Amino acid sequence: MSKREAFLEAACKENVEGFLRFIQLHKDKAEPFDVEEVLQEMPREQREALWRRLASLLQDVLLEFPTERGEGRGEEGGMQEEPTADSKRAVAVVDGVTLVSTVSLQVLQDDDHYSPLLEVTRRLHDVLVSLPVSEAPLQNHIHALCEAWWKKGLQEKERFGRTAFFVSLQKSFILKKPGAEIQRVWRLHDVLLSLDYTSEENKQIIDLLLQCFHRPAHIRNDDGKRFLVFLFSWNVNFIWVIHGTIKNQLEFYSKPITAHIAEIYFRAWKKASGEFLEKIESLCIQDFMQNAIFLHRASPVHSKVRQIVSYFHMRKDCRNVDKMLYNLYKPILWKALSAPNFEVRANSTLLFTEAFPFYDPSESNEKIDENIQKQLDTAMNLLDDPHPTVRSNATLGVCKILAKCWELLPPTIITDFMKKLVAELAADSSSPDVRCSVFKCLTIVLDNALSHPLLEKLLPTLKYSLHDNSEKDKATSGRKVCIMETVEAKPDLALAYLEHLFSHTSTREKVLALGAKPLKQLHTVLGNWKLVLYSHLSSTTEDPKHASVDTALNAFKHHGRLGAHLQHNLSDGRDYLLSLEHVAAWVADRVLPFLAKRSDDDSEDSEKSQPQPLAAEISESFLTVCRDVLLVGLGDETFKGQILHLCSLILLSEAGYLCIPAVLPILKEVANSYAPEDSKEPEEDQEDPTTVILGVVSNIFQKIIELLARRLRKDPEEGKQLCQSAVPGLTDFLQVAQLWDRAPLSGVFSTLFAVIVVEKRHLLQKIEHPEAVIIPESMDDMPPLSRILLSVLLKSQPVTRAFLAEVCTSVDSEAIGNPVELAAVLHVLAVIKHAGQSKAGLKSAAVSVQQQLYKHAVTFADSTDVQRVIYESSVTTLNEILHL
Repeated sequence: MSKREAFLEAACKENVEGFLRFIQLHKDKAEPFDVEEVLQEMPREQREALWRRLASLLQDVLLEFPTERGEGRGEEGGMQEEPTADSKRAVAVVDGVTLVSTVSLQVLQDDDHYSPLLEVTRRLHDVLVSLPVSEAPLQNHIHALCEAWWKKGLQEKERFGRTAFFVSLQKSFILKKPGAEIQRVWRLHDVLLSLDYTSEENKQIIDLLLQCFHRPAHIRNDDGKRFLVFLFSWNVNFIWVIHGTIKNQLEFYSKPITAHIAEIYFRAWKKASGEFLEKIESLCIQDFMQNAIFLHRASPVHSKVRQIVSYFHMRKDCRNVDKMLYNLYKPILWKALSAPNFEVRANSTLLFTEAFPFYDPSESNEKIDENIQKQLDTAMNLLDDPHPTVRSNATLGVCKILAKCWELLPPTIITDFMKKLVAELAADSSSPDVRCSVFKCLTIVLDNALSHPLLEKLLPTLKYSLHDNSEKDKATSGRKVCIMETVEAKPDLALAYLEHLFSHTSTREKVLALGAKPLKQLHTVLGNWKLVLYSHLSSTTEDPKHASVDTALNAFKHHGRLGAHLQHNLSDGRDYLLSLEHVAAWVADRVLPFLAKRSDDDSEDSEKSQPQPLAAEISESFLTVCRDVLLVGLGDETFKGQILHLCSLILLSEAGYLCIPAVLPILKEVANSYAPEDSKEPEEDQEDPTTVILGVVSNIFQKIIELLARRLRKDPEEGKQLCQSAVPGLTDFLQVAQLWDRAPLSGVFSTLFAVIVVEKRHLLQKIEHPEAVIIPESMDDMPPLSRILLSVLLKSQPVTRAFLAEVCTSVDSEAIGNPVELAAVLHVLAVIKHAGQSKAGLKSAAVSVQQQLYKHAVTFADSTDVQRVIYESSVTTLNEILHL
């Protein structure tokens, strides 16, 4: 009997076990059986016979099949019953029938009579809509069959396509990584064209479609975005429903998501025509324009509406955008510019100046010129508005117009505007805001303005314009801003202003709302100050052509801070994390060599022979920025690895110890970004990313402790200062490390225990007289590094318990076997006892020491007087602890 005959014979209830064996052979790639190959070899009559037998087998087996209506599903709050052997077999048979049916579609011929296959698919479709959640694999297979049926364009494709689309839409909401399912929804989007928008039967699908506009995963995904754009073209009545849904959700969108929403509207508008285009323009775009004009600025959605409208303004380079803006703004904007309410005038002024010029490209050149001249007259009138908020907005807006259209405007118009700004508004005594707006315009138009002959006379007068002539000036004159020469670069003033902008939420949001292009330019400019820093590092004399070290370092800090803000607000990828990683490489290559560099005067006591403090300050300032990036959860695995590598390189530098206080917060934030359950045991998976990164953290911490010990030995006074400066970082890091009771971070407490015991053992071994043996009663009686470390350990009960647990582990493992080391351990426990910390943990540690100490009783009996006294005092201390 051939394979195809045997397979055909097995497709029935009586031979179901044989059918399941064939299905298993197909799934086993090592076996020479392939359902598709068998079906291709079958003549048409055999294929049709197979489908009839599958229909009969499916009918028989569905009587045993577990569905939502069965008792196996369980009531809400109850336990779901385990599937029986029969129900498992039934599921396997249905899955096998699904597989054969799906393959059948791939080999279907034009002359095949596929009515039996249609019957099989109908029944599988009914199974799909009633499957319990526990049968997800089978659900996926039947889902794929329905999708394939739709794409094949066979009878009843609308029914199966609708179900496939509906299931994909549902799954795109519940999966943790919905990207593949969103792509599937897009592939099935044509299904919607066969559905009746007004039918009650489709109400559930419509609700799900609207939920897509609530989901960032759909809004950000490329295929999801295509699908959302398509929804604007499904039914003309659906446009208003979509728009209402977005408006209700607008308050909760982040700025990046709002940018995606703006793009969706724009793409929907570009693709639309006829009635759809009319509705999108009147119901959506013009509605946003009206809201941007009439909403109070305090409204939580005003900034989001402005962002969407601004997106259309920025796309004026695209075909027909100018005409659309001209037509939609015409009935509302010009009235708003003269409205009685100043806030309406202020809002409309922003829109007007941002979208300038308004014109219909289809009109004659004369008509266009006439319209633009009227708009320039309107802009000039707005500079005389009675309300300062409007004048301030108009000032900024006019400067944007001048910067954008400098080469296109006649010189006389430019002169008139600049006279108005510089000679009048810069000295507006009624409003500091207006005067400040003029100054915000030394950045927008300065490059163009400096070449204008009239401005060479006007600009110097700006140095007086920030002065307020009120009576209180006399008392506050020392705090006034004064620009002495407008043509001279003032980076310190610019950086101070930038600091002000980013230190306040309201101003920071306004800066970030400017969009990617200008902020990227600012980020690049700030990044270029690395060259100035390097010139200061590599030069032994001050170059008067260069800005001061403080200015360069300040710009360097702002470059990192701005990058963090841009990564959080404007980047969906990791562009600015990559920028920070490049800075990390620059610090490693260009800055760290100077942490070890000495001047020609190589004497040890010369100040010039010390490592250059600037290199340490650059490294510390960069690590502080990286700490902030990690603190707000922006750092991914790659970023963490790069920054930890930089920390290692810094600590390996000759003067790297100076940066210990800046490195410790990095370790804390990296460790804090993982929960103990995120990491596998090392023996299970040495390559687990969490294990690897936290292993690096543990190694760096060990290096830090070694460096602290070395500085205390080499320069005790400097070492003490360094240890004190490291205390806050140590305290915070150990609070995180104590959460781990296993590798890799359990090694942190091993390091602390080892260094404390070694330091104390060293002192005990130096004792020459028995009377010098003293049991410590406080941290002040301990050696320098142990004193610092114990002060940190005893600040927190959980940290103390974690340390005592490490004591027990180390002693029980006989890693501490030397009698003097055991005595050192008891001296540490004595300090903890006097501090009144963790009695239970203290007793456990004492029991562990007791078991080891008594093994050395004979050894101590034959030892020196000093060693005998050490032993006897240790036993006394041990008994005191055990009887707490």
